[in-house]
Amino acid sequence: MTKQCTKCGQDKPLEEFYRGSTRSFDGRRGACRVCDSELQRVRRKSEKYRATKQRYREAHIQEIREYDRVAARWRKSREAQREQVVP
Repeated sequence: MTKQCTKCGQDKPLEEFYRGSTRSFDGRRGACRVCDSELQRVRRKSEKYRATKQRYREAHIQEIREYDRVAARWRKSREAQREQVVP
């Protein structure tokens, strides 16, 4: 089965589209993986995206710091487990 990409207009197999859109009849996104990746790359470089990300970080700095502390402990624990397993 094929689907037409909404960005490049090419017909491609369904495997070349990300899953996740519950609004489409086939459960796939409208843009193919190649086009979707390019759109995301452009979006992440935009000033609006950076400003939004900065505002979120400023509003949630305590949660982010706590997550970083927990993640550091988890990584340290995983490293210790790996050292025990390796002969």
